[in-house]
Amino acid sequence: MKKQSAVPKNSYTNARPQRISSRNEMKRKGGNKRKEKKESLPQEPSRNYPLRKWTVSLFRICLLISTAGMFFWGITFAVQKTYLFCMTNSFFNIEKIDISGNAQVKTSDIIKTCNIKAGMNCLAIDLQEMERKLVKNPWIEYAGIKRELPDTIKIEVKERKPIFCAKKNNTLYYINAKGELIAPVDSKNFISLPTLEIGLGGSTSLTQVATFIEYFRKSGFSLDMSQISWIKISAGGGFELFWESKKIRICIGLEKWKENIKRIIPVMSDIEKRKEIGKATKIYSADGQVLITKDE
Repeated sequence: MKKQSAVPKNSYTNARPQRISSRNEMKRKGGNKRKEKKESLPQEPSRNYPLRKWTVSLFRICLLISTAGMFFWGITFAVQKTYLFCMTNSFFNIEKIDISGNAQVKTSDIIKTCNIKAGMNCLAIDLQEMERKLVKNPWIEYAGIKRELPDTIKIEVKERKPIFCAKKNNTLYYINAKGELIAPVDSKNFISLPTLEIGLGGSTSLTQVATFIEYFRKSGFSLDMSQISWIKISAGGGFELFWESKKIRICIGLEKWKENIKRIIPVMSDIEKRKEIGKATKIYSADGQVLITKDE
Protein backbone atom coordinates (compact mmCIF):
# COMPACT_ATOMS: atom_id res chain seq x y z
CA MET A 1 0.00 0.00 0.00
CA LYS A 2 1.34 3.30 -1.16
CA LYS A 3 1.62 5.93 1.38
CA GLN A 4 0.02 9.28 0.53
CA SER A 5 2.44 12.07 0.71
CA ALA A 6 1.70 14.22 3.53
CA VAL A 7 0.94 17.74 2.30
CA PRO A 8 0.34 20.24 4.94
CA LYS A 9 -3.08 21.80 4.72
CA ASN A 10 -2.95 25.48 3.98
CA SER A 11 -5.96 27.71 4.23
CA TYR A 12 -4.70 29.92 1.34
CA THR A 13 -4.28 27.06 -1.10
CA ASN A 14 -7.71 25.81 -0.30
CA ALA A 15 -9.39 29.18 -0.65
CA ARG A 16 -7.70 30.26 -3.93
CA PRO A 17 -9.42 27.75 -6.19
CA GLN A 18 -12.75 28.78 -4.73
CA ARG A 19 -12.10 32.46 -5.39
CA ILE A 20 -11.02 31.78 -8.92
CA SER A 21 -14.09 29.69 -9.60
CA SER A 22 -16.35 32.31 -8.06
CA ARG A 23 -14.77 35.02 -10.26
CA ASN A 24 -15.24 32.90 -13.34
CA GLU A 25 -18.80 32.33 -12.40
CA MET A 26 -19.32 36.06 -11.89
CA LYS A 27 -17.89 36.75 -15.32
CA ARG A 28 -20.22 34.21 -16.82
CA LYS A 29 -23.15 35.87 -15.13
CA GLY A 30 -22.20 39.30 -16.32
CA GLY A 31 -19.36 40.60 -14.26
CA ASN A 32 -19.31 42.75 -11.25
CA LYS A 33 -22.69 43.38 -9.71
CA ARG A 34 -21.75 46.93 -8.71
CA LYS A 35 -20.58 47.75 -12.20
CA GLU A 36 -23.71 46.19 -13.68
CA LYS A 37 -25.82 48.28 -11.38
CA LYS A 38 -24.10 51.49 -12.39
CA GLU A 39 -24.28 50.74 -16.09
CA SER A 40 -27.91 49.68 -16.02
CA LEU A 41 -29.08 52.90 -14.32
CA PRO A 42 -28.19 55.84 -16.60
CA GLN A 43 -28.88 59.33 -15.32
CA GLU A 44 -32.21 60.72 -16.47
CA PRO A 45 -32.38 64.38 -17.54
CA SER A 46 -34.18 66.74 -15.26
CA ARG A 47 -37.89 66.92 -16.05
CA ASN A 48 -38.11 70.59 -14.96
CA TYR A 49 -35.62 71.93 -17.54
CA PRO A 50 -37.94 72.06 -20.66
CA LEU A 51 -40.66 73.73 -18.62
CA ARG A 52 -38.25 76.36 -17.41
CA LYS A 53 -36.93 76.98 -20.90
CA TRP A 54 -40.48 77.36 -22.34
CA THR A 55 -41.39 79.81 -19.57
CA VAL A 56 -38.36 82.00 -20.30
CA SER A 57 -39.15 82.02 -24.04
CA LEU A 58 -42.76 82.97 -23.40
CA PHE A 59 -41.65 85.78 -21.12
CA ARG A 60 -39.29 87.13 -23.78
CA ILE A 61 -42.02 87.01 -26.43
CA CYS A 62 -44.45 88.84 -24.19
CA LEU A 63 -41.81 91.44 -23.39
CA LEU A 64 -41.06 91.95 -27.10
CA ILE A 65 -44.76 92.32 -27.98
CA SER A 66 -45.27 94.77 -25.16
CA THR A 67 -42.28 96.85 -26.24
CA ALA A 68 -43.45 96.88 -29.88
CA GLY A 69 -46.96 97.83 -28.80
CA MET A 70 -45.68 100.72 -26.72
CA PHE A 71 -43.50 101.87 -29.60
CA PHE A 72 -46.35 101.91 -32.15
CA TRP A 73 -48.71 103.49 -29.66
CA GLY A 74 -46.17 106.26 -29.16
CA ILE A 75 -45.87 106.82 -32.92
CA THR A 76 -49.67 106.88 -33.33
CA PHE A 77 -50.06 109.34 -30.51
CA ALA A 78 -47.37 111.62 -31.96
CA VAL A 79 -48.95 111.49 -35.44
CA GLN A 80 -52.38 112.36 -34.07
CA LYS A 81 -51.02 115.28 -32.12
CA THR A 82 -49.10 116.53 -35.19
CA TYR A 83 -52.19 116.16 -37.38
CA LEU A 84 -54.39 118.12 -34.95
CA PHE A 85 -51.74 120.82 -34.69
CA CYS A 86 -51.48 121.23 -38.47
CA MET A 87 -55.25 121.20 -39.03
CA THR A 88 -55.98 123.82 -36.41
CA ASN A 89 -52.95 126.09 -36.64
CA SER A 90 -53.42 129.36 -38.50
CA PHE A 91 -49.90 129.01 -39.93
CA PHE A 92 -51.39 126.81 -42.70
CA ASN A 93 -54.34 129.09 -43.58
CA ILE A 94 -54.75 129.92 -47.29
CA GLU A 95 -53.59 133.41 -48.17
CA LYS A 96 -52.93 133.08 -51.92
CA ILE A 97 -54.71 131.23 -54.78
CA ASP A 98 -52.86 131.10 -58.13
CA ILE A 99 -54.90 130.11 -61.20
CA SER A 100 -53.40 129.71 -64.68
CA GLY A 101 -54.39 128.36 -68.11
CA ASN A 102 -57.97 129.62 -68.15
CA ALA A 103 -59.31 131.78 -70.98
CA GLN A 104 -62.95 130.82 -71.41
CA VAL A 105 -63.63 129.93 -67.77
CA LYS A 106 -63.52 132.86 -65.38
CA THR A 107 -61.21 132.79 -62.38
CA SER A 108 -64.13 133.52 -60.07
CA ASP A 109 -66.03 130.53 -61.49
CA ILE A 110 -63.05 128.24 -60.85
CA ILE A 111 -62.78 129.41 -57.23
CA LYS A 112 -66.53 128.96 -56.78
CA THR A 113 -66.42 125.45 -58.24
CA CYS A 114 -63.54 124.46 -55.97
CA ASN A 115 -65.33 126.05 -52.99
CA ILE A 116 -62.13 127.51 -51.53
CA LYS A 117 -61.38 130.90 -50.06
CA ALA A 118 -58.72 132.71 -48.09
CA GLY A 119 -58.56 131.72 -44.43
CA MET A 120 -59.32 128.02 -45.00
CA ASN A 121 -56.78 125.51 -43.79
CA CYS A 122 -54.49 124.56 -46.68
CA LEU A 123 -54.19 120.95 -45.48
CA ALA A 124 -57.91 120.43 -44.89
CA ILE A 125 -59.02 120.70 -48.54
CA ASP A 126 -59.42 117.66 -50.81
CA LEU A 127 -57.39 118.34 -53.95
CA GLN A 128 -58.67 115.34 -55.90
CA GLU A 129 -62.28 116.27 -55.23
CA MET A 130 -61.58 119.82 -56.48
CA GLU A 131 -60.03 118.44 -59.67
CA ARG A 132 -63.04 116.17 -60.29
CA LYS A 133 -65.38 119.15 -59.96
CA LEU A 134 -63.36 121.28 -62.38
CA VAL A 135 -63.19 118.72 -65.20
CA LYS A 136 -66.99 118.52 -65.18
CA ASN A 137 -66.90 121.93 -66.84
CA PRO A 138 -67.17 121.29 -70.63
CA TRP A 139 -64.41 123.82 -71.33
CA ILE A 140 -61.85 122.25 -68.98
CA GLU A 141 -60.00 119.24 -70.35
CA TYR A 142 -57.50 118.89 -67.49
CA ALA A 143 -57.07 120.35 -64.00
CA GLY A 144 -54.08 120.04 -61.69
CA ILE A 145 -54.09 121.40 -58.15
CA LYS A 146 -51.25 121.40 -55.64
CA ARG A 147 -50.31 122.97 -52.33
CA GLU A 148 -47.33 125.19 -51.78
CA LEU A 149 -46.99 125.20 -48.02
CA PRO A 150 -47.67 126.94 -45.85
CA ASP A 151 -50.35 129.19 -47.41
CA THR A 152 -50.68 128.86 -51.24
CA ILE A 153 -52.92 126.82 -53.55
CA LYS A 154 -51.95 126.56 -57.23
CA ILE A 155 -54.59 125.61 -59.82
CA GLU A 156 -53.60 124.90 -63.41
CA VAL A 157 -56.24 124.15 -66.04
CA LYS A 158 -56.05 123.16 -69.68
CA GLU A 159 -59.05 124.26 -71.70
CA ARG A 160 -60.45 122.63 -74.80
CA LYS A 161 -59.58 124.69 -77.85
CA PRO A 162 -62.41 125.34 -80.31
CA ILE A 163 -61.51 125.69 -83.98
CA PHE A 164 -65.00 126.16 -85.46
CA CYS A 165 -68.70 126.08 -84.65
CA ALA A 166 -71.30 123.59 -85.78
CA LYS A 167 -75.06 123.25 -85.55
CA LYS A 168 -76.67 120.36 -83.72
CA ASN A 169 -80.39 120.16 -82.95
CA ASN A 170 -80.76 123.82 -83.99
CA THR A 171 -78.09 124.86 -81.43
CA LEU A 172 -74.72 126.26 -82.38
CA TYR A 173 -71.82 124.57 -80.56
CA TYR A 174 -68.09 125.12 -80.34
CA ILE A 175 -66.20 122.16 -81.82
CA ASN A 176 -62.62 121.09 -81.07
CA ALA A 177 -60.06 119.57 -83.43
CA LYS A 178 -61.42 116.05 -82.84
CA GLY A 179 -64.89 117.11 -83.91
CA GLU A 180 -66.20 116.91 -80.34
CA LEU A 181 -68.82 119.30 -79.00
CA ILE A 182 -67.47 121.60 -76.31
CA ALA A 183 -70.22 123.98 -75.25
CA PRO A 184 -73.04 126.02 -76.80
CA VAL A 185 -72.08 129.36 -78.32
CA ASP A 186 -72.98 132.06 -75.81
CA SER A 187 -72.67 135.83 -75.78
CA LYS A 188 -70.60 135.52 -72.58
CA ASN A 189 -67.98 133.32 -74.22
CA PHE A 190 -68.32 134.35 -77.87
CA ILE A 191 -65.38 133.56 -80.17
CA SER A 192 -65.35 134.47 -83.85
CA LEU A 193 -64.84 131.10 -85.54
CA PRO A 194 -65.91 129.65 -88.89
CA THR A 195 -69.02 127.51 -88.93
CA LEU A 196 -68.54 123.87 -89.86
CA GLU A 197 -71.10 122.07 -92.02
CA ILE A 198 -70.93 118.38 -92.75
CA GLY A 199 -72.22 117.53 -96.21
CA LEU A 200 -72.88 114.21 -97.90
CA GLY A 201 -69.94 111.86 -97.33
CA GLY A 202 -67.99 114.45 -95.35
CA SER A 203 -68.19 112.80 -91.93
CA THR A 204 -65.35 110.40 -92.84
CA SER A 205 -62.98 113.37 -93.23
CA LEU A 206 -64.07 115.16 -90.07
CA THR A 207 -60.94 114.08 -88.16
CA GLN A 208 -58.74 115.79 -90.79
CA VAL A 209 -60.29 119.24 -90.38
CA ALA A 210 -57.89 120.41 -87.66
CA THR A 211 -54.84 119.27 -89.68
CA PHE A 212 -56.27 120.89 -92.81
CA ILE A 213 -56.81 124.26 -91.11
CA GLU A 214 -53.35 124.25 -89.54
CA TYR A 215 -51.73 123.40 -92.90
CA PHE A 216 -53.87 126.03 -94.63
CA ARG A 217 -52.69 128.71 -92.18
CA LYS A 218 -49.01 127.93 -92.77
CA SER A 219 -49.24 127.41 -96.54
CA GLY A 220 -48.82 131.06 -97.55
CA PHE A 221 -52.38 132.10 -98.35
CA SER A 222 -52.95 135.83 -98.22
CA LEU A 223 -56.19 135.39 -96.27
CA ASP A 224 -56.39 134.68 -92.55
CA MET A 225 -58.66 132.02 -91.07
CA SER A 226 -60.53 134.77 -89.22
CA GLN A 227 -61.79 135.92 -92.65
CA ILE A 228 -63.42 132.52 -93.29
CA SER A 229 -67.08 132.57 -92.31
CA TRP A 230 -67.88 128.91 -92.88
CA ILE A 231 -66.32 125.57 -93.80
CA LYS A 232 -68.12 122.68 -95.44
CA ILE A 233 -66.94 119.12 -95.93
CA SER A 234 -68.48 116.83 -98.52
CA ALA A 235 -67.37 114.00 -100.76
CA GLY A 236 -68.14 115.98 -103.93
CA GLY A 237 -66.98 119.45 -102.95
CA GLY A 238 -64.07 118.50 -100.64
CA PHE A 239 -63.07 121.22 -98.19
CA GLU A 240 -65.06 124.37 -99.02
CA LEU A 241 -64.14 127.68 -97.40
CA PHE A 242 -66.11 130.86 -97.88
CA TRP A 243 -64.08 134.07 -97.89
CA GLU A 244 -66.63 136.54 -96.52
CA SER A 245 -65.04 139.86 -97.49
CA LYS A 246 -64.28 138.76 -101.08
CA LYS A 247 -67.43 136.67 -101.54
CA ILE A 248 -65.47 133.79 -102.99
CA ARG A 249 -65.54 130.02 -102.37
CA ILE A 250 -62.25 128.14 -102.19
CA CYS A 251 -62.68 124.39 -102.77
CA ILE A 252 -59.94 121.83 -102.08
CA GLY A 253 -60.42 118.21 -103.20
CA LEU A 254 -60.25 115.64 -100.40
CA GLU A 255 -57.88 113.33 -102.25
CA LYS A 256 -54.28 114.59 -101.93
CA TRP A 257 -55.56 117.83 -100.40
CA LYS A 258 -52.06 119.04 -99.44
CA GLU A 259 -50.98 118.98 -103.08
CA ASN A 260 -54.23 120.72 -104.06
CA ILE A 261 -53.49 123.54 -101.60
CA LYS A 262 -50.00 123.99 -103.04
CA ARG A 263 -51.43 124.30 -106.60
CA ILE A 264 -54.03 126.89 -105.66
CA ILE A 265 -51.61 129.31 -103.92
CA PRO A 266 -49.86 130.67 -107.09
CA VAL A 267 -53.24 130.96 -108.84
CA MET A 268 -54.61 133.04 -105.98
CA SER A 269 -51.50 135.25 -106.00
CA ASP A 270 -51.85 135.79 -109.76
CA ILE A 271 -55.53 136.78 -109.46
CA GLU A 272 -54.72 139.25 -106.71
CA LYS A 273 -51.90 140.84 -108.75
CA ARG A 274 -54.27 141.31 -111.70
CA LYS A 275 -56.92 142.65 -109.31
CA GLU A 276 -59.41 140.07 -110.48
CA ILE A 277 -60.02 138.51 -107.09
CA GLY A 278 -63.38 140.30 -106.83
CA LYS A 279 -64.57 138.80 -110.12
CA ALA A 280 -63.96 135.18 -109.11
CA THR A 281 -66.75 133.39 -107.30
CA LYS A 282 -65.18 129.94 -106.96
CA ILE A 283 -61.69 128.50 -107.18
CA TYR A 284 -61.52 124.71 -107.22
CA SER A 285 -58.30 122.66 -106.92
CA ALA A 286 -58.55 118.90 -107.50
CA ASP A 287 -57.18 116.11 -109.69
CA GLY A 288 -54.06 118.15 -110.54
CA GLN A 289 -56.06 121.08 -111.94
CA VAL A 290 -57.20 124.50 -110.71
CA LEU A 291 -60.51 125.77 -112.05
CA ILE A 292 -61.79 129.34 -111.64
CA THR A 293 -65.42 130.42 -111.92
CA LYS A 294 -66.01 134.12 -112.55
CA ASP A 295 -69.01 136.43 -112.66
CA GLU A 296 -70.02 137.26 -116.17
